[in-house]
Amino acid sequence: MASLRAALASSQTPPELQAVEYIVDQPSLDTKNIQSALETLKDHAQTVPDQNDQVARLAAIASSHLYERLVDSILYKRAIPRTRDVEYWDSVLYAGPIGLATFAVQSAPRWLWATAFSTTSLSAPTAVLFTNLYAAVTAPLSPAFAKSSWRNWRNWRNPTGLIAAPLNVVRSHVRKNRKHALKKKHQAAEQLGTLVLNFPSKTAATDPTQALFSSLAVLKSVLKSSDIQADASVPADIVEAIDQLIELSRSKLETDPHEDLYRVPSVLIRYWPLLGVAVMGGYKVLGNWRAIIMWTKDHIVDTTVSLWKNWILSPLYKVYQTIRHDEDAQLSIMGRQSLQSDMSSLERMVVDYVSQNSSLDDASVEQIRSAVSQGDLSMVLEQYEKQLETPIKSIVTGKLIRSLLIQVQKTKVDVEVAMDGYDRLMKSQQLVVVLIAALPALGLLWWGYNATFSGRRDAARLRLMSNYKDEIKYGLGNLGMTIRSAEEHSHGPQGPLSPLYVGLLLCQTVNLRRQGPYVFSKRRLQQWLAQLKRIDNSRDIASVEQALRDIWLEFGPDLK
Repeated sequence: MASLRAALASSQTPPELQAVEYIVDQPSLDTKNIQSALETLKDHAQTVPDQNDQVARLAAIASSHLYERLVDSILYKRAIPRTRDVEYWDSVLYAGPIGLATFAVQSAPRWLWATAFSTTSLSAPTAVLFTNLYAAVTAPLSPAFAKSSWRNWRNWRNPTGLIAAPLNVVRSHVRKNRKHALKKKHQAAEQLGTLVLNFPSKTAATDPTQALFSSLAVLKSVLKSSDIQADASVPADIVEAIDQLIELSRSKLETDPHEDLYRVPSVLIRYWPLLGVAVMGGYKVLGNWRAIIMWTKDHIVDTTVSLWKNWILSPLYKVYQTIRHDEDAQLSIMGRQSLQSDMSSLERMVVDYVSQNSSLDDASVEQIRSAVSQGDLSMVLEQYEKQLETPIKSIVTGKLIRSLLIQVQKTKVDVEVAMDGYDRLMKSQQLVVVLIAALPALGLLWWGYNATFSGRRDAARLRLMSNYKDEIKYGLGNLGMTIRSAEEHSHGPQGPLSPLYVGLLLCQTVNLRRQGPYVFSKRRLQQWLAQLKRIDNSRDIASVEQALRDIWLEFGPDLK
């Protein structure tokens, strides 16, 4: 259409029609602007008959806008919604007894309301009423009625038949809805295919009047098939053609008054059972609200707060204190003054012990203290060896016991010296130790972040991509079935596509275009759209089959 409008816009336009040309040269026009432009062209054609060629050219451009709006209306308001209706009824049938029972529960209020409304609006004529009464009275006398009644009685005696009877009624209702939706879908697809196959070509630009008349004929044929009272007469001149275009622009695609009964039920109808359960559950919850709050506080809130404080905040705060070099947070295995006090006690014990056995001056005392601080107890051990020569005497005098106690104190000091070394090592690696202690808290925080943000987002993205891949494979499968059906109706793969199958293929490729960006990268998406465009531009079955095979070969690995 854009190329046709560009070709038609190549000729000179009179000044009084330049405003109309500016309007119709827009990429897209709504119905109101189309009608306004056509009204202006009609008035100009009546007042200035000599410029009918220019008027026909602009009217042909306006008709192309009307053509496009009709294509969009049929595609997005009829064909695609009816396709979704058929898919919904198929899903109900394929779900088996559970799906049928669920649908029956969902639709029960709607059926009851429709039944009550139809009962209150009954008004049959008296003659029809008496005819029906006569038929009801005489029917039991016929042999056919007796046979059918006996067969129905035997069926009702079967418990399985009693259970399946309501589901059979629901199944019949669903099949009826599906049949009607499929009929509407095929009707819209055929209209769409008629419009696509009769697009005005670039060659129509050489004869604007012929382009106008051909577009008008196609529009009238499509709207006539939609039960719209379109004028079937052939226009005699440009003015009459524009007048018919104005009437067509004012008409709308009529809808079946009972079409809502065959569409996908509304969200309220489908989910009112869950809504009722939620309301009843909410009522029960409100009745025990205080007990639920107490249980939640005791078992969930307190546990969560304790976990947060003891296993997350506390380890992280210790890491913070270590980095700040807080003296109160220093790791320590033993007290700071413990080693010093034990060392001083050992020195005094050794000095007293040695001074009792020999006289010491101040220099000797300092020398002994220095030796003890270095771990040298040779002066005590020399006396200890002499005491072992006379153990009983040494025990009675207490010297041997005293020397043993000094050695015990020495052992205690040695242990504390070792512990002090280990304590210094821990203090030098305190940050590492605290970080290891905080690993559970950090791991818990990381897990919570992934579960809340990153993990859930990635999982949702992968799940969404998987769903769209399934939708694309389902759409390609529908394309294959549509091609096989077209081949059966045309008695061979070399036959042309009828308007019905052109419209069906266009509906399916539109859905595939919408799903492509969720699965393919930008570069692959361009190739995907190019392959779908091949299908849209194909007018014979063999070309569509080849394009579909190329799609499976090129994009099949991406859809696994």
